[in-house]
Amino acid sequence: MTPFYESPPPEDETHTAISTGDANDPWIDVASGETLLHNAAYRWDVARVSSLLEEGASPFAVNNRGSTPVDYAVCEARQWQWEEKGWPNGHDCASILRLLVARGARLDHKDANGATLLHNHVQGLIGTALEVEGGLKEMFLVLLEHGNPVDSADGAGYTALHRAAGVGNEKAVEVLVKDCGANIEARTNKKGTALHVAIERGYGKETGSLLIQLGADEEAKDASGRIPRELIAEGMLMKFERNHGVQTYMGKGGKGGGGEEAVG
Repeated sequence: MTPFYESPPPEDETHTAISTGDANDPWIDVASGETLLHNAAYRWDVARVSSLLEEGASPFAVNNRGSTPVDYAVCEARQWQWEEKGWPNGHDCASILRLLVARGARLDHKDANGATLLHNHVQGLIGTALEVEGGLKEMFLVLLEHGNPVDSADGAGYTALHRAAGVGNEKAVEVLVKDCGANIEARTNKKGTALHVAIERGYGKETGSLLIQLGADEEAKDASGRIPRELIAEGMLMKFERNHGVQTYMGKGGKGGGGEEAVG
């Protein structure tokens, strides 16, 4: 994940916070530069985040990769890690974000690829307790209230809906369209819709079918004049590559409506 950078705090606020023995010390991991607040946000521990902020923990603290507690809450936490470590899951990420925003954290910045927090969440977190226990809508609405619009595009023209469709994140697709008002016909730089992307990446059967149920245009043409179903063969190849260990990613404006390249 490309780290996000919060709006800069006063000149040396972060360095002061991590060197004076306050609530940001000691480091959880000296090698990574994680603070107690990073760790609590990562675990979606509302009570711990609240108490750390009350004790003076800085929401602007960054680890050695430039990631803030906001990044950890939105883009790092995963349910399997809670289960593996015996952590209670189902904590309220929306409440974590509200606490951090109240202390000055911002949710409206983009990473080096032009992606928002919402982009990276829907692409990276599938099967979290948010989705299982119904917290996804609330978390998305907080991100949209304090962050970028739902149809914000990254450098390749992908909206969060394109990214969710491109990884088969059906719950996110449904919430984005039904609850957040995402434009189901938004276009990438290659004029691809979310349906183009879902089919091209091999998620036509489930995610593509859901998009059609939600009203996606099956006859929409991308920049090459192709309608979504004409990408089925490419989707089958992409699925084969994925199942055999060839990694793919979105956002480079490559081929077809989706604009992907294979790596690895």
